[in-house]
Formats: sequence, structure tokens, C-alpha cells
Amino acid sequence: MADLPPPYTFGLPEKFTEWRQHQPDALLRVVDSDNRFKLVIAPTGSGKSLIYLAAATIKGGRSVFLTSTKGLQSQLVRDFPNLVDIRGRNSYLCNYETDRTTCDHAPCVVGFQCRYRNGGGCRYYDALKRAQRSDMVVTNYAYWMYNNAHGDGFGEKEFNTLVCDEAHDAPDIVSSFLTIKLDRSDTFTRNILPLRTLNDMSISEWSRWAEQAEVVVADEADILKKKMEREKFLTKSERKIYAKLKRMSQDLQRMTKMDDTWITDVGKLEVSFCPTWPAPDCEDALFLGIQNIVLTSASVCMKTADMLGISEDDIEIMEYPHSFPVERRQIIHVPTVRMNYRTNQAGIKTWLTRIDQILKPRLDRKGIIHTVSYKRRDAILGHSKYRNQMMSHSRHNTELTVNKFRNSQEPKILVSPSVTTGWDFPYTDAEYQIVGKVPYPDTTNKIVKTRTKEDSDYAPYIAAQTLMQSCGRINRAADDQGETFVIDDNIKWFMYKYDKFMTGWFREAFVQARTIPRPPERLKI
Repeated sequence: MADLPPPYTFGLPEKFTEWRQHQPDALLRVVDSDNRFKLVIAPTGSGKSLIYLAAATIKGGRSVFLTSTKGLQSQLVRDFPNLVDIRGRNSYLCNYETDRTTCDHAPCVVGFQCRYRNGGGCRYYDALKRAQRSDMVVTNYAYWMYNNAHGDGFGEKEFNTLVCDEAHDAPDIVSSFLTIKLDRSDTFTRNILPLRTLNDMSISEWSRWAEQAEVVVADEADILKKKMEREKFLTKSERKIYAKLKRMSQDLQRMTKMDDTWITDVGKLEVSFCPTWPAPDCEDALFLGIQNIVLTSASVCMKTADMLGISEDDIEIMEYPHSFPVERRQIIHVPTVRMNYRTNQAGIKTWLTRIDQILKPRLDRKGIIHTVSYKRRDAILGHSKYRNQMMSHSRHNTELTVNKFRNSQEPKILVSPSVTTGWDFPYTDAEYQIVGKVPYPDTTNKIVKTRTKEDSDYAPYIAAQTLMQSCGRINRAADDQGETFVIDDNIKWFMYKYDKFMTGWFREAFVQARTIPRPPERLKI
């Protein structure tokens, strides 16, 4: 281990009095690397944030730190109070209004000259001005890309360092940012969508249509803007319509530039357009010419970098082992059944039985079942002997349900297809978890289908990322412990065939078991 003075001597908070294992080596390698991109593969508990905060401080200049969720953004600010936090307008209440209007629907978005915006007192613009002056900024990917493309920017002073935390999410986040969606249920959208069969429209036809539609949308927005100029007032409903029209106008302008690398997906509720791959747009949308870029995650790999348009010549890869005892974080495959769309009812019954067998001796503690889909979730909730102890959520109340689960004093079981990344369940928040299926993406989705056709490694790469992220949810410290069970027999060939996507910490923890092991003694917290 490199002999470094304590972290606080680098301008970090005084509570950081010593380095964890591998942190000094990772820090020095990040600082000394001449490559533009540094890819740091560091499992849970490695202290990634301390590494990249210290590296940015040593490198000097201006730094921005990106997170995949607002929750992670808030956590960074709590741990490092010297960071200046900025997020989207919808995260701030408008001071001018008194009805809890958020700043994305404030009067100033339509041109109203608000005294708070320019004279101080606006929660959003005050935060933005602090960020524009700061040398240490934290924000989320979505706001970073949107504000650079359509907003007020981050100030005149350029950034020297960009840190992409949870970088395994970055390709999907850039794709989401680039995706254009037209809501077919919206009254205004219905009026401008072509009357002919939408499935027959080619990309070039959509581009020509967008050119005409943008004129209509811009005229509608201009009517509201002139009303504001004339009457000095718009209702909140009118401001929301104006904001929607402005976003639609931006999207339609982008549609006019689509080429044959874009995919059209016509659904019952919306029509969406997305580039097949995010790589060609990552420089302009995400990296922005910044010369020192750190990508870090527990599961990120060279395939991630490739999807972001980064060549092997421009990147240095640094992988570090897990510092937690392997016996406290085992990933246990219990032979059960191969789970896929061909699995028959007898196989499903075996699968459901295995879940109950794992649960039975663990009903005294909280656990999680990762289901991959809501269909599998419903099967468990409908047939498990222990369904009365289970809780789940819809697509709209995940955070509320997760918080109830965490705060529950009863040994509940969270059954979910969507807590595979971005959520932490340390210690008694969850002491075991079941991965019900190797989490392949839905290949009926047109974008996934197209990408899989062009790159046979795409779907298994996504499955490996989701699997590793799922397995990292419940072991968050060296003195924590948690059992992870995988009950899809596809894991055996998957681990062998796609070993290149699996990190060292995952392979080290993976074990085969003939029977379900007895639960360990409960943690005493």
C-alpha cells in the first residue's frame, strides 16, 4: 500500500482519517495516468467517492461529479459538504408562486421578468449561480446533459475533470437522453401526428414530417409567449403547456436530423425514436471535450467503454478486488430449473417451490426477491406460502415502498423487478436476497432487438451488468453479511460463456451448492 498522508490532508472532510485497502494505489494511478479515460472497477466498500474526490483535488482545476440518481447525488453532498449541488428545475420550488409550483413551471420560463431570478432569492437560479462559480460541482447525468444542451450552462470556466459514477448506467442514460418520445394520448400530439398508418413511416418521412410539425408547435408556443408579454400573466396550466411545447419543439428539431441509424418504435401509448447506439453522440452529449475523465462502478468493463465510443488506446483500466470477507458475501447457485420463455408450468412450480424453501428458515429476517419482470413478481405474490409477509410496488411508487420496507420492524420480503441498481440495503435492512432469473433484457423491445441483431454480445452484457448490480445490494460494509441465491440454472453456462463480462469480485464469491445452506446467525446491530 502506498504511503500517503490521511485523506483530510487533501482538503477532504476531517472524518476521513485513514485510507481503506487499495484506495491509495487507485488514487495514485488515477492521478498519474496519461490516458484521457480512466476506468476504475471497484466493488462495494472500496470507497470510490473518496478516490475520485481526492484525485480531482490533487489534479486541480475545476471538477464535476455525475451520479445516476438524485439519491446518490444527495448522498455525495452529505459525505462531502464542500461539493456544490445542482439539479433540474423540478427539484426547486418557485419563490414567486405560493402554491408549491416548481421552477420548471415558473412564470420566468415564459419570459416573465421575475425579481428573484435576477436579484437573488430564486432557489433554482441561486443554486445554478453557485454551481457556475464552484470548482467542485455534483449533479446527475440527466441534468448535466440537458443543461449543457438547452439550459444556461455551468459557467464560463471550463471543467478539467469529469467523474462518471455508476458508469455502468452511462450508455443507457445517454440513450435515454437522446430518445425522443411523442405521447399519443396527449391532445395536442394527436392533432399533429400523421393520419396515415404510423408503422408505414420511414425515418426520412418522419424527418420531413417533423420539419412541418415543428412550425406548428413553435407557432403555438409563440401565441402563449405573446400573451405573457401582453398580459404579464399566464395560468399555471398555460405555463405547463408552454414548457411542453418548448420541449416538443426541441425534439422535433432533432428529428429533422435523424438518419438511418435511428430506430422507430410505434406503441399504443407513444411513438419513440432512438439512435441504435449512443457511442457517436457521447462526446457531444456527455464528455464535451473534457480531458480528464474517470468512469467508475462495481461492474463497469471495457464493453461499457466501447458502448460510450471510447477506444482501448484512450483508456486505462484499473480493477480492484473486494475488501469484504468472501464468506460474508457469497453468491450461491442452488440448482432449480432453467428459467426462460419456454419454461413450462411444471418448471414454474419447481421455481416457486424453491423460493419458498429458501424463505422458510429465513422468515425471522428481511429479504429481497429480484424477479426481473412484473409477470414473475405476480406469480410469486399469487402462489407463495409466505405472500402475507411480502410487499411490492407499482412502477410509480417504488421509492415509497422501498422506504417502508427499510423502516419496517417486521421481517418483510420485498418482491421487486426494479431494485437491482441504485438501492442499498445494509445490515438488517436485508440479510438475504434471491435472484430468480438471469436478467436478460426484453428482446421484444425494438431497440433491444435491433442492438442484439447487430451485436450478439449486447443482451448478455446487459444481463451480466444487472446480475452483478443485483448481487451487490445487500453487502455494504466489511462487517455486514448477506446471502445471495441464484435459482436459474442458466447461470452455469452463462458464467462460463460470458466470463469476460464478470468482475473478479463476482467470480470469487460465486459458489455451487447441492442443497440450500442453513441461514447464518443473525447480525447483532
